[in-house]
Amino acid sequence: MGPGKKPTKAEAKRMARIVEAGCCACRSDTGAEWLRPVEVHHIKNEGMGAARKGHAVTAALCAWHHRGEPPEGFNVTTATERFGPSLFHNGRAFRKQYGDDKALLAFQEYLLTI
Repeated sequence: MGPGKKPTKAEAKRMARIVEAGCCACRSDTGAEWLRPVEVHHIKNEGMGAARKGHAVTAALCAWHHRGEPPEGFNVTTATERFGPSLFHNGRAFRKQYGDDKALLAFQEYLLTI
């Protein structure tokens, strides 16, 4: 189903499963803490101002890695030092460390198989 529409039952089930699997960025850092809560990041089409691809094309990110909301007791600088870059505050550094949307989606699909 397209972006902005209510997820189908299958899409909702998948999104619940990815949230249970944990943040893709946290999980990709060996030995890293897993930050909670985890949110659904909708992968977008390429290009400036690109639209979301839909509910079936999603990856889980914690509030820090997704929206740049530092965990309690941290500010942006200390959160970046401890947990790595956030997509919101420094998309370029985030993509360099964790990969682009295609890589995030591939890692998410892998996490769903283990």
